[in-house]
Amino acid sequence: MNEENQLWTDDQSNASSDCSDSSSDSRSHEWTPHIINNSLFFVKFDLVCHSKTAVFDDDLFFRNEYRRLSIRKKESILSRFGQKDKGKHKLFRVSIIDTSKKEHINGVQKDVIISIAPKKNVPLKEVLPLTETILGLTTSLFPDGRKLMVDKIKEYSVFAKGKLVKSKDWIKSIDTEQVTVDNFESLLEGSTKIPTIIKISFFEMIEPDISNAIEIKITNFMDLIQSQETLFDKEDIQSMSNNDLIFSMIYISKEYTQNDELDVKFCYPTRENNYLFNSRGSFVTLHSIFAQSFNQQSVMTNLKIKNVLYYTTYTVLEDGILLLGFSSKYSSVFSVKQKSEQICRFLNALYKSGTIVFNRPIEQQTELMQLCEMIRHSIKANRNCDKFEKTFPQAHFVPLPKEIQLRIDDALGELEAMDYRNWNDDFVDLFCLLTVIGCALYYKQHLVCTHLSGEYMMDVETILKNLGVFEILTTTDVKNMAIWRKFYPKQYCDDGFDEKNDAYLMLVSIGNLLMVVILEVPIDTTHNKSFSRYVDEIQDMLSYFKSTGIENLIRIWIDSNRRPQCIPTSVTKQPDQTTGEDRSQARNHDEESNASSSIKNQLIREEQNAEHDDDDDSDWGQSVDSSQRSSSFDITDLSENRCKEFSELVPTQLTSGLDNLLFYYVQLEVGDGYFLAPTFNGANVKNDIVMNLFRKTCTLIHATFANTKKFRTLLANESSKLNTQRSLVAIKEQGMLLSVPKDQSSGERVEFWVIGRLFHSPEKELYVCHRADAPQNMVELAFRICLTCAG
Repeated sequence: MNEENQLWTDDQSNASSDCSDSSSDSRSHEWTPHIINNSLFFVKFDLVCHSKTAVFDDDLFFRNEYRRLSIRKKESILSRFGQKDKGKHKLFRVSIIDTSKKEHINGVQKDVIISIAPKKNVPLKEVLPLTETILGLTTSLFPDGRKLMVDKIKEYSVFAKGKLVKSKDWIKSIDTEQVTVDNFESLLEGSTKIPTIIKISFFEMIEPDISNAIEIKITNFMDLIQSQETLFDKEDIQSMSNNDLIFSMIYISKEYTQNDELDVKFCYPTRENNYLFNSRGSFVTLHSIFAQSFNQQSVMTNLKIKNVLYYTTYTVLEDGILLLGFSSKYSSVFSVKQKSEQICRFLNALYKSGTIVFNRPIEQQTELMQLCEMIRHSIKANRNCDKFEKTFPQAHFVPLPKEIQLRIDDALGELEAMDYRNWNDDFVDLFCLLTVIGCALYYKQHLVCTHLSGEYMMDVETILKNLGVFEILTTTDVKNMAIWRKFYPKQYCDDGFDEKNDAYLMLVSIGNLLMVVILEVPIDTTHNKSFSRYVDEIQDMLSYFKSTGIENLIRIWIDSNRRPQCIPTSVTKQPDQTTGEDRSQARNHDEESNASSSIKNQLIREEQNAEHDDDDDSDWGQSVDSSQRSSSFDITDLSENRCKEFSELVPTQLTSGLDNLLFYYVQLEVGDGYFLAPTFNGANVKNDIVMNLFRKTCTLIHATFANTKKFRTLLANESSKLNTQRSLVAIKEQGMLLSVPKDQSSGERVEFWVIGRLFHSPEKELYVCHRADAPQNMVELAFRICLTCAG
């Protein structure tokens, strides 16, 4: 790499520092007035009002005409349509049979079914290019060099009438095959010999209209609560009533005296609208009976009010009982247990102990009421996303290709060490009291890199979910996000570090990238200036990730690759491939294998650090050279070829035969604080049925594994006693055989297995769903891949 292409060099450090200083001063001035009590909540984003795409002018015409002609004479349908087209086709008769459209968040998908009938046999070379001869379209490439978009529409094109297809529309697929620059012509070759009916899918991108974009600043958490329905409203929320009792919380003192003012220390929502408050005596009585008579703790109670079932969970704190209520219309039994644990973890992470905030006077519980309102909105908005793997406190980790993963790791390592600049004494004095515990990088809701342990990651994940950060990232265009506040991680407090130091959680975001940093400072000290400058450094790194294409590569990897996604049956049923295609598949497979090995990035970093430590005991002597040698700020060699290589990756099939026998899998890494699962699910009716059964079965297996963990703990404590309960068995693997209808017409059924395995060191749970006729060695291979690599 040439020195002129490097960002941070000796020649550029001063200029870069000056530029950073000037820009950071303006940014600091933007949020500095909103720093209150050593905490900041500042978000600036654009809320774009997308305009609805107009209905096609010729939709109704084609549908009515098709229906009218089909009644008169079916044989003449295609010819009658061909006569209506003002096309100039000399060799083919092309007509439209049907059209449909479906709106998405970022655009409109338009499906067009057309018939193509050659008038006579003509050599293929005389009709090339087929895109212009048959469709009347000229195309151009997307920036990734693979996808095609409509450039111009010829006047004789069947798509010219009614402006059905527009310039810059993405040519997405023909039938079930994804269209690329390599296969577009070959997909149309079959239409040159015999009459053919095909479905072409176009995608019209909705470009943000700057005139409709509204810049919004959120300077405190209360502003976010008051505008949440407007900012983050979803289509499925429109039909829901705001009066539904979705979530409720009440904290009751253990010394129950039937005095409302003394017994009930916190109540959300208000007492008049809270069924927990009206039935508080019954819950206290049930808890006392189980605790005193059976020496057991109450876990959950079901209560039906006005034909609506409510789940109530019990959590015993130091001086009271925390009751959390959930409506069965919005939460399942399994998710209620997980959400209750996460809410308690959320409160402990923010306030060190729930009893601290519950024992405050009512006028000082405003923030807690706001948090409850945000939790209610989160449950309401994610009503249809209540999946098995989504209910856990672990983050959804997406392994990146090894090359990108290592570069991001290197960049985060330098951000933690703060040694990638030639800083002066002022910078050193400013940051000398800051200690970085670790950091993590998110792309929207997906974790792509982390330097934090599992316990820290679960604390971070539950805060991001319940503070509405994920909602902001996925629904708005973030220009500037800077949030920091005091933080009480479970592992940090268990180790006793909170007695001498304070931990702060810092969230910084630009665009779709979110950086999470946990900092340590001396207890009861103010570091607002240092935090502001450190936020500037993080924003510089995020901006660099964006400008050098790292953010775009992550987006393509998640959207196009969709690992670990099962390939559909149609992909596997292909003719014999040429040697060149075999080599291409082998290269893709090797890339995926290399990418999967990046999960152990912490070990790689330790090995790299060990090599440097052998050369020199001090890192400061190498700070100047390391800034030039660093690969984290030298990512320009990630050329467009790299983008092309994995933008259209096809997942490798694990099972043998023509049919895909592996439906889905979930890998829950409890110790590392994340889980692995597909980021995309195909819209298939049978697949939806299988997935619903898979997730329901996983909840049963997970409950069995939870009992196994308790039994192992019990067995370890009572191993020396003679009366040890030997009838219990530690379950390590459990499977269930299920069946679903093969299709709606026939009575045949497809059987499939859902198998879960439990491992203790390190602690993890693996769930695999496969067809019943899958070979056992292939199933073992799926589990082995889970154990040895990332995806």
